[in-house]
Amino acid sequence: MSFDQIMNEITSGLTGNPQEDIKYLMDQGQKYKNTEFSQEISRAIGRIIYEIVPEEMKNEFEKIMDNNNLGVEKTLEEADFQMYRKDFKKALKIIEGLIKRIEELGWYKDDNVSEYHSFNNFFEEIIYKEKYKPTKEVRNIPENYSAVYFKYGVILFELKNYDKAKLALEIANQYNPINTDILFELSEIHKMNKNWIEYLEINNKCLEITYSSQALARCYRNFGYYFIEQNNYDMAIKLYCLSMNFDQENKIAQSQLLYISEKIGEKVNFPNHDEVLDSIKKHKIKLGASEMILSISLGIAQEAQKHGNNDMAIHFLEIFYDLTNDEEIKILIEKLEKANGT
Repeated sequence: MSFDQIMNEITSGLTGNPQEDIKYLMDQGQKYKNTEFSQEISRAIGRIIYEIVPEEMKNEFEKIMDNNNLGVEKTLEEADFQMYRKDFKKALKIIEGLIKRIEELGWYKDDNVSEYHSFNNFFEEIIYKEKYKPTKEVRNIPENYSAVYFKYGVILFELKNYDKAKLALEIANQYNPINTDILFELSEIHKMNKNWIEYLEINNKCLEITYSSQALARCYRNFGYYFIEQNNYDMAIKLYCLSMNFDQENKIAQSQLLYISEKIGEKVNFPNHDEVLDSIKKHKIKLGASEMILSISLGIAQEAQKHGNNDMAIHFLEIFYDLTNDEEIKILIEKLEKANGT
């Protein structure tokens, strides 16, 4: 039998009496303990039990879960403090202790029916589902495992342990495939090794999923760096200028343009918009945020507004505006803020 058939058979035996049903479900868990879908069935039964137990028992369940939480946020703060002090070895020791506990518990591993992620917000989950069309049930991990492995990768990078850093960042990316900070850090390893195919592949992926102007700007700076390495300074100039359309004050773009000026021995001439568009089209580089991101953010804003949730509408309109500088959206944001009395 398939997993769905087994679960249909199990749930058909529920009586509606919580006391009887909990015992029945636990017996069913034992029955299927050594079968192909044992892990999936055990997890599904656990979710059903949580739904049917009385509220006072739910509180007990939640206390147990709280007691078993790994304290990820606090541990990350401790590691950040050591990184701030430039004591990367101490930061590594802190994170490695947490990683060990995560891997020993093995609670949130993908199975045949579920995949586990730690998105930063529900917008990232929506983007993930829209882009990757997962066939399994997407479930959120209560603590941010992605952030743990990301921090692990960053610390290992600082300690020049690049192979282990790459592995840690790949795990972080599995937990949150929409986090461009993780992908950018991975791209730094490929940049250092001059693996340009992988570097460009990651950068193009970031362009597809980013929902902030600063990340967009970084994508174009990364492209600019690539073209410097190819001695194509004209294209690099255009990309750094394009990046400044999305992040005007960025010092990296400014310093790279100065570097190019010194390399070519003359002042950088800033290209016009049409020249930039022609060049990026020629090199098959996308301009601006993806249609998917713009469509989702605007769609959520419209639905929120329709249901009278102006705060949510404003939030997603601000994402759209940040990516586009659309004046009509700015006017709508101001209108909603006025309606909210803000």
